[in-house]
Order: sequence, then structure tokens, then C-alpha cells
Amino acid sequence: MSILIFTELADGKFKKSSLEAISYGSKIDGSAPVVLAIGEAGEESLAEAGQFGASKVIYSPQNQENIMVYSQALLQAIESTGAKIVVSVKSAMADAVMARAAGTLKAALIGN
Repeated sequence: MSILIFTELADGKFKKSSLEAISYGSKIDGSAPVVLAIGEAGEESLAEAGQFGASKVIYSPQNQENIMVYSQALLQAIESTGAKIVVSVKSAMADAVMARAAGTLKAALIGN
């Protein structure tokens, strides 16, 4: 099963909630998920995803929060990875991005 984790970066590194999402995603079926990291960060910060169970990081450098841009990045990552499950951080931006992607794909969305 292919799992994609939608994460956000702030101040050049993964937000704590993003690292938690990566860790959770890696435990779903025992496979190492692919991470979509959106924001700005250096290679060292992006490599941290591996310590939490990620097999690969798709980096989308964005310097502004924009639902449309983030949604397109997520849809492209879903297509390129063939992800069947997407796990996301919990934030206002992520909620909007996930809802837009789910609507575009006509997919189910489960939130908390």
C-alpha cells in the first residue's frame, strides 16, 4: 500500500505536528511512507523525516501559504507516488488543502 504524508515546514524545519504525522503514517502498514514537505527548509532538516520512518521526501519549496498552490502540490504528489492513503498534519491550511484534494479526486476524507 502506498502512503503519502502531507507535512508543513516552518522556520526552516518540520513542524512538530508534521513529525508526528510521519511517525503515525509509518505505522499504518509497516511500510515507509513518502513525505510531501511544503515550505522552506534545507537538506539537513528534510533528512529528519527519515528518522521518523519516511522512505523519501518530495520537497515543494513555497514561501507563501496558498491553498491552491499547496493543493496542486499534493495532487501531483498523489499522482506521482500512486498513494492510496494520505495522512496529514492538523492545521487550518492542511484542512483546506486536504478538503480540496479530496473533492478533486472524489475521495473520502476522514478528519478529527
